[in-house]
Amino acid sequence: MPELYQFSSKLVNLPYKKKRLTKWSNTYTTDLLNIKADWVIHIDEDSFMFDSSRIEPLLMYMEENGYVCAGMPDGGVLDIRFHNPVACNAFFLVLHRKAIVKHMNDIEEIKNFRWHEEYREFTPAIVKEKDRKYEYCECESFYGLYFWLCSLRLPILYMDAEEWIGEYERTSCLLKDHTGVPFLLHTWYSHRYRVLRIRLRTVRSGRQLLQYLRSKISPLKKGPSYERINRAMDYVKKVKKNTNS
Repeated sequence: MPELYQFSSKLVNLPYKKKRLTKWSNTYTTDLLNIKADWVIHIDEDSFMFDSSRIEPLLMYMEENGYVCAGMPDGGVLDIRFHNPVACNAFFLVLHRKAIVKHMNDIEEIKNFRWHEEYREFTPAIVKEKDRKYEYCECESFYGLYFWLCSLRLPILYMDAEEWIGEYERTSCLLKDHTGVPFLLHTWYSHRYRVLRIRLRTVRSGRQLLQYLRSKISPLKKGPSYERINRAMDYVKKVKKNTNS
């Protein structure tokens, strides 16, 4: 969503080159390995970083301790995600690409890497300490990267998060760095920020649909997450303003 990208991108105040990715494969975490860089930081468009100063210390900590990947477990941390805790949700993901590619022969192997029960030993401590649901599943196509890292025993830094109490829906979350300090607000469901407006009763063919879309300057309307995400953006603006004042 262009509006969300414009907002979230401006929040990332780091001395690194930014690259907007709009085309992904179904195993999209492996797409990040194709970026020619020592480190890759992936941030979803609905993830609003209100404290960029936490990033460089995070990278230093990862390098000093041999972590090749950092992200929030995709299960066992928040009620909204209850899948495999050994894998990371990619709304915020750090890859020490230079260290990873040394072990990589065939990227297709990584894409298709499967779960093995022995990887349960990598269940993060933050997950074991909480009373949240999770399951050792293969329900997401992008999990292969994490299973492959586990097979090589390459360390993953699992980051904690908490529900943001600033909204009554209790959907958004605050992601914490390696010291436990929140630095990013993830709202989830960016695809529901705006949705396509189509009156199906007036569209009888693909050609008519194309003509309809071309006739509209903006065929998008407010989605079910529009107001919720806007409130989150207002919150981040206030945090940034107070931080800079």
